[in-house]
Amino acid sequence: MDYVETCVEEISRDFQAAHIVLAADLNQLTDDDLMARTGLVHIVHQPTRGTNILDRIYVSNPQLYSSVSIVASVVRSDHKAVVAFSDVGHCIQQKTKMKRTYRPKSPG
Repeated sequence: MDYVETCVEEISRDFQAAHIVLAADLNQLTDDDLMARTGLVHIVHQPTRGTNILDRIYVSNPQLYSSVSIVASVVRSDHKAVVAFSDVGHCIQQKTKMKRTYRPKSPG
């Protein structure tokens, strides 16, 4: 746990605009302990294995995530899959097309 805490602190310090996402099967750690030590917020609120929330996602900016869904896994597993969608569309550059006319080079 100290390693995770140190990594989150270093990333936050060195890359202040970074959005941190920590996703894993974290059945050995409590939400309260991890959130208190890292400042991250969990965004999974539905069971992922039986009645337990084992597969979790912690983020530094929960407002960016408009949808978190728990779905049946496509691989053989007793865990369900977690799918989180981010609203960071403004960070993606849109392609633009420009038509330009060039004069062919003359042989001389």
